[in-house]
Amino acid sequence: MTEQELQELQYRLSPEGQQAIAKQNRDDAALVKSYKEKVKHGPWINEVNWQRDINLIDLKTPKDKITPTDFPEAWKIAECNLTKLVSMIRKDADKFYPIQDPFKNRGNRTSVPIAKLFEFVDSGGIVYPPIINFVQVQKSWRANPFDGNHRIGMARFLQLDFIPIVFEKQFEEHLLGIGLIHLHS
Repeated sequence: MTEQELQELQYRLSPEGQQAIAKQNRDDAALVKSYKEKVKHGPWINEVNWQRDINLIDLKTPKDKITPTDFPEAWKIAECNLTKLVSMIRKDADKFYPIQDPFKNRGNRTSVPIAKLFEFVDSGGIVYPPIINFVQVQKSWRANPFDGNHRIGMARFLQLDFIPIVFEKQFEEHLLGIGLIHLHS
């Protein structure tokens, strides 16, 4: 454990740290409650401010760290058919990415990031596209989000037809061929 990590742990365990955590939990609960209420009335966001410049996306930040980030020139952004993408990710897409309620089937731990994403989009923040890996399993292709499940769920709720995705260039020809992506000229 580094000195900084030790100091952070000591703070979190201190009375002041515990009060700060409790306040953050109350703030998060209020945020989730407000966006759950907003969701009941259907989509209200007309446009998401997606980052479309691959050079401005830090491919080293996905949480799972399995993205081959040492080669950012091997990645590309393209517009992706959301319905086709979701069907390649999960057979139970409507359960995992519910269209009517992105909070459905989610506990508190996963509701907070969704609410914070809606808050960020409402504020006009620039949203990184999901980072998707594609693999061939027997004769079919599967899509595996490295990073971006909440963004995909939000896009389904907003009933977007297309969203930008970041993917490895080596899959471009296949993805174009099956009609999953299209490129801007």
